[in-house]
Amino acid sequence: MRNDLRGELQELGRTSSGRLHAVYGAADDGAFVDTENVLLYNVGGKALRPLMAHAVTFERRYQVPPPPPGIGLINGKALHYHRYSDASETSSEYWKPAKPLGAFFNVPVGSVDKPAPVWNAIREYATPLIEPASAPTRFLINLQITDTQQPGAGSVASIVKPALDGVISAYHGHEGSDGNAEAQRLEAAGIGTAEILQKHLLDQRWAALGARRLVKPFGAMGVQWNPADEFCVYAHITLTTGEAVADAHPARWRLTAELMGATR
Repeated sequence: MRNDLRGELQELGRTSSGRLHAVYGAADDGAFVDTENVLLYNVGGKALRPLMAHAVTFERRYQVPPPPPGIGLINGKALHYHRYSDASETSSEYWKPAKPLGAFFNVPVGSVDKPAPVWNAIREYATPLIEPASAPTRFLINLQITDTQQPGAGSVASIVKPALDGVISAYHGHEGSDGNAEAQRLEAAGIGTAEILQKHLLDQRWAALGARRLVKPFGAMGVQWNPADEFCVYAHITLTTGEAVADAHPARWRLTAELMGATR
């Protein structure tokens, strides 16, 4: 199925505007599903790159649609539904925004290839807006990514996963450890000083999406991030390239975002 899907997406890419709208539908059976993994990351960037040159919108739907006619499936037997379309319309089909959870504007980030620099930059340059939550809630994200150095063609495909993970991680508090080992590994990776990183991890003012074991040691010297992105039911991510910024910060990227609760 994935190979067939890649072929169809490559065909769609020939006439694409570079703005992709993707929907994943499946029953609300309690399973933890990262929508961006199902629709984007697991498919692979090669097929999606031209489709996501300027923007991508993805949604999670908790209903199973009727099966396409003529393929022999009985109604209700199509357990998983994927839809990809080229669309300039970015409003959600299935979700409405509820209360604000957080926001930031033009946060400078040196790299968006991994979650850690994004998480740390938001903690350094933004301000928590909402009181901590006791548990994650379904939420929406609008994220604008600006590349201040690369003119011309780009794509959201290669950066959407780490950028989203970093943003969502920034709105969690860390629990389950004192954060010392994790902070030391992040310091070794060049993210910042261990003392400040540990304070960032344990700062519960940011837990608008709840507290969890957000990060843990992984491998010899790495860390593994664990944001609750399975609760992200809608995201709209745009990429602007070669745009100058007024501030004098040398970081290549600027991020602007708002997070809101989601209601049907």
